[in-house]
Amino acid sequence: MFLTTEEFRFLEYLKAAKVPLNEYTFNKKKKLEKVQTCLEKWVAGNHFLNMSAKEAYRSYILAYNSHSMKDVFNVHCLDLQAVAKSFGFSGPPKVT
Repeated sequence: MFLTTEEFRFLEYLKAAKVPLNEYTFNKKKKLEKVQTCLEKWVAGNHFLNMSAKEAYRSYILAYNSHSMKDVFNVHCLDLQAVAKSFGFSGPPKVT
């Protein structure tokens, strides 16, 4: 599970529920940038992958907005640019 800084409070809920957690850090920024560029090209160049990524992005935003833990998952605090990148877009796609 990847968490944004604002979502770190969710770890308190997981710890209270006695969910075992392991933390990993990634220091290979250059390698991740190469992967990001390849992913964006791949998503942009494949119509069906692009449509699937848009639907996944849309579903993620809707699910985030409907989450009951508004103190942790506040859709108005989301960095939509970063969320879009996580789905393989260079910027937030237009979705309905």
